[in-house]
Amino acid sequence: MKLNKFFSLLLVMLVFSYVSAFCVEQTQQTTITRTDGNGTLWNLFANRYDKAVETHEGNVHTLTCSGNGNIVCDWVTPPPQNIALPRFVMDDMINYADQQMSQGTYIGTYVSNFVYNNQLYYRTTVWSGNQPGESTVQVFITPLEAE
Repeated sequence: MKLNKFFSLLLVMLVFSYVSAFCVEQTQQTTITRTDGNGTLWNLFANRYDKAVETHEGNVHTLTCSGNGNIVCDWVTPPPQNIALPRFVMDDMINYADQQMSQGTYIGTYVSNFVYNNQLYYRTTVWSGNQPGESTVQVFITPLEAE
């Protein structure tokens, strides 16, 4: 009897794992961290760095730019390519956070949902820093179920 319950529980766990892994769309998380740049957003040589490193692991995308140099902090492979969205849906949120920091709002959150190809998406950004060139900006994009 106990063995039967064990196998039933194991079967439920396997089915749940399959559904979670293959059927449920997940949130795309993008993080951009900029440190030690040689300028600010409004400077001619804005946001130039010595090093720019990007990673993509499933739905988590990270771009880290650091050091004083001549490299622009930008993606080689911009997210959110995993869910076939144009780049501007992420860039709009990053630009909003940069504008807020350039106006003196150094910590904040902003939500802006949008529709693309008849699909509704929940989109939010969170930022902190002391200027656009010295900051961390995160963007989260989640497809929502149609009602």
